[in-house]
Amino acid sequence: MQKRMYVGAAAIALVAGLAFQNCSKVSFVTDPSVNSDSTVGPNGAGDRSAGDDPNISVTLKTVRPVFAVRAMNCINCHGVVGSSIVTDFGYGSPNFMPNKPFIPAPQGGGVRTAFNNVDQGNMIGGWQSFTILDGSVHVPKKPVPANVSAVVFNNNADTAFATVMQWLNVTNSGGKSMVDGVSPAPGQAKIIEDASIKISYPSASEILALVPTALQGNALAVSAIQVAGHPASQVSGFSADASGKFVRNSSDVTCYGDVVVKGPLFLKNLRVTTDKNGCRLYVSQTVFIQGPIKYLGAAGSNLQITSARAIMMGLSAQRMGVATSGTEPRKQSEASLTTAGGPWGRLTREEDVEYNPSGMPINGVPSKTFFDNIVLDAKSLGAELLDAGDPSYVNNPLAPDETVVTEPGIASENANVGGPRISIDYSGLLLNAPHIHSRYGGNFKGVIICDVAMLARNPSATKLEQFIYDPVFDNVPEENFLPALTTQIFSVQH
Repeated sequence: MQKRMYVGAAAIALVAGLAFQNCSKVSFVTDPSVNSDSTVGPNGAGDRSAGDDPNISVTLKTVRPVFAVRAMNCINCHGVVGSSIVTDFGYGSPNFMPNKPFIPAPQGGGVRTAFNNVDQGNMIGGWQSFTILDGSVHVPKKPVPANVSAVVFNNNADTAFATVMQWLNVTNSGGKSMVDGVSPAPGQAKIIEDASIKISYPSASEILALVPTALQGNALAVSAIQVAGHPASQVSGFSADASGKFVRNSSDVTCYGDVVVKGPLFLKNLRVTTDKNGCRLYVSQTVFIQGPIKYLGAAGSNLQITSARAIMMGLSAQRMGVATSGTEPRKQSEASLTTAGGPWGRLTREEDVEYNPSGMPINGVPSKTFFDNIVLDAKSLGAELLDAGDPSYVNNPLAPDETVVTEPGIASENANVGGPRISIDYSGLLLNAPHIHSRYGGNFKGVIICDVAMLARNPSATKLEQFIYDPVFDNVPEENFLPALTTQIFSVQH
């Protein structure tokens, strides 16, 4: 038995136990000689010599995606992407067939969702309205079933994702294909087919199992954990809030290596000292990020966060739709919201079907309870949790890291949500959770791995590449991507 050092919220203790396996849970297995134009042989091996190795193991750094997101429809119309993306449209999950991806809302269940393509009303889907510069779209080499293909494309046969995405359909997509806006890097294809894609996240039980025995009985806990073969983890600057309801950064944070957090985590105007191996946070409940994140350590510093629930940036409990009376944690409809910038609540109950059309459990939790829990976590932070559009926030930005931008209201589903909001440029972030949402304007540089992402559009016409892979991750050793996890959160095999 090896000893691991834990830095708890109240004490430092040596606890005997098994060391965690030294391996990264972010991986990529591919043969770079094969792309969407390759000939696939009877064994799916592509056009290779018999002696070629079909599995060349490389890392996230080969694909360099800014998004590995199963449901991309919502995020696609919210900004310009300056890197590759990886998606599978929820293939293999309950949200794939019940939602009938690629089918317009009227035929596909009567509602626009994060998983389908064509929007309700104007019939222009998120995929037809987005732009990728210097990147490709990675999709699984899987078929769109014949019954779906027949409805939209009059082709009653199983049809590969890559083929469907390049078809034009005047009636249901405004005469645009799903990849018209993709401008790949030189020598790359617009669409790259992969034999399999995995996009996942840890369960709450997996993260809670990382909490040392001495702290298991605590409602809240923060502890450094030691992964075998890694330098000793160090953490300071986190503590329980005075309310006893959540963990927060109470001062500048020093964080090297792996840290588990039990309970909600509030990162407010975070200043963190770390290095190229990263500050790696494993959080059992929702993570709330408010204000800028500044790295005080060496060049290449980065922050990796995985949550079993959600990561929310610049969203208040009110914006999410928290109920102020009655027995339900959340309001039914966004029409009753009075937040700055008009309605468009993020997690009112009527939106559950948009994020989870199958209604099946999310990460082992019943669907309604899953979304209730996120809003209850937000409620536990109280009035200190601000929305990016709250007047009290907009009128007092933290210069020079926060600026104010204005998004004009538009005559569509987003009418009345324009107006001023805080804009922050984030970098060096690897975020992983079932849901990741942001209301901040500004650029995002990093990697997002999740089921559903909903980030704000950047209203500034001078900032074209709003979402970009951050090359700081090129210098992170493969074994230092969230190594304490047993769940593989990202994998691609060609």
